[in-house]
Amino acid sequence: EPVWEAVLDVVPRDQALRLLAVPLRPENDDPSAPITVAAADPWNIAAIDLYQAQFKRRVNLALAEGGALREAIEKAYGSRVEEEE
Repeated sequence: EPVWEAVLDVVPRDQALRLLAVPLRPENDDPSAPITVAAADPWNIAAIDLYQAQFKRRVNLALAEGGALREAIEKAYGSRVEEEE
């Protein structure tokens, strides 16, 4: 599943890579709806707390394989850099 586009404005690339956790999407269009976060470590409390604070929403974790997650993060942020050039 692609990275939620709004994440790129809020979450720095190095943060997503360091935590190996990145928000994918809110559950629906309600601004208070929980956000699904793909994470290599589902027990990463620091990532949960940080994303809940950044987005002011509850976070639901989805387990993701670390390599695939790194690739998705690099692709999302890489394509953004290319678009800005």
